[in-house]
Amino acid sequence: MQEKEELYWYWLCNLSGIGNKRIKRLLDVFKSPKAVFYAAPEALHGCTGLTQPNIETIMKNRNMEKVYKSFTQLQHKGISFIYKEGKQYPKNLLQLYDMPYGLYSKGQPLRADEPAVAMVGARGCSGYGRSVAYSFAKAFAQLGITVVSGMASGIDTAAHEGCIAGGGRTVAVLGNGVDICYPRENIRLYMQIQEKGTILSEYPPGTVPAAGRFPVRNRIISGISDAVIVVEARKRSGSLITADAALEQNRDVYVVPGNIGQPLSEGCNELIKQGAIVITKPEDIFQTKALKDKIFMNKTVRKGEEKEKIQKKFLATPKDMVYSCFDLYPKSLDELLAETGLEIADLNQMILEMQLEGLITEISKNCYVRNDLEI
Repeated sequence: MQEKEELYWYWLCNLSGIGNKRIKRLLDVFKSPKAVFYAAPEALHGCTGLTQPNIETIMKNRNMEKVYKSFTQLQHKGISFIYKEGKQYPKNLLQLYDMPYGLYSKGQPLRADEPAVAMVGARGCSGYGRSVAYSFAKAFAQLGITVVSGMASGIDTAAHEGCIAGGGRTVAVLGNGVDICYPRENIRLYMQIQEKGTILSEYPPGTVPAAGRFPVRNRIISGISDAVIVVEARKRSGSLITADAALEQNRDVYVVPGNIGQPLSEGCNELIKQGAIVITKPEDIFQTKALKDKIFMNKTVRKGEEKEKIQKKFLATPKDMVYSCFDLYPKSLDELLAETGLEIADLNQMILEMQLEGLITEISKNCYVRNDLEI
């Protein structure tokens, strides 16, 4: 049996009663999981923050054959283990003071270098909120932006479904093991996400849902994203925890404004008062420079299973013709229909894509101008 670094990380992250804080202390002292595995008892006793039961747990579980067997069983279930120093570990999470040292994924490999937007909101959302989340996520997917959420009922579900409908990749960060579908009624979505994206969790497989685990996982939802959008949220909402985590991580927070006096709008409107960015159309997301750079500055964008390079002002042939009709002076939709001879549905789709790519701007209802971008 070949001993690999990932096996030691897997061992350390699965020691009962030893969470993130104690793992950090161990690594501060011993520098690597392998060194912890072989540390002398007296050295462990000298590690601040470890209790006698913690030390006994470490000593009793030093069986690499059992670790290897458990790790192999994990792989047979289609579950991947991602550790802090591994290639798949999201670089954005390294910025977190309470980063997870190990992650579990199911489905497609995690692509941590792609542009990503988190979408969160109320479980008991309104029809309006569900529609906004679905349509925004679908538009993001069509541009190659990964949509991240928590697979909860309501806004989370709508965001995942919209992204899948747009042919995009979506990531669901769970507050339980990746082998457990919660809520149970989302079993169809759970299976779809594995086909089109990734199920992700810091909790080992078999970990059941518990109220305290969901707020903790929110830091990962915001952490692997370039920006966070709150669609609907009550005054005291888990979505606000995600927004707070995003602000601590120096991520932009966007808010869909709601009606004054409506309970589902109270949290959103409060965030706006605190300086969150108002978002009323998908292309507003490009106020986030990190996201815009990933898309326009030769970053790899995946659509389905293919890759393509998108540069500033690069357009496919059909859109090239449409783009040539725009000017620095306003042009109406009717004028564009007459000039292009396209069906309105096809033209609207191309207009939306060009807005999301930052090539044109809608200055008034159905009236557009070309952005004067440098090539």
